[in-house]
Amino acid sequence: MKDLRPYIDESQEIDWIEVFKTYRQKPRLIIHSKYQKFIPQKIKSYLLETSLTERKTRTDQMISLLELYSLSEIEEKFVEIVLQTTEFVEKDESSSLMIYDALSPKVRAK
Repeated sequence: MKDLRPYIDESQEIDWIEVFKTYRQKPRLIIHSKYQKFIPQKIKSYLLETSLTERKTRTDQMISLLELYSLSEIEEKFVEIVLQTTEFVEKDESSSLMIYDALSPKVRAK
């Protein structure tokens, strides 16, 4: 006999700080995590499209920001909150600004 478990019908709040602390310890986990589908696209791209060393740094940055803002607030004000708190911009192809530019929608000429 199969029954629904009582907690399945209810949505539960995700403790993003704890999730990101786990990501800091295991940066490759972001791709395979059950929570990755709930991470907004800009933030996910910002974390994934870089080296593992930089991913740890960015994960630390996200943990600090999550103490002040919700994940949805960070997504809404990505440029103001995330990129302006970045202390430096890498000089290689994976710089924060280049990643953000890649997230911008492309406008087609008619």
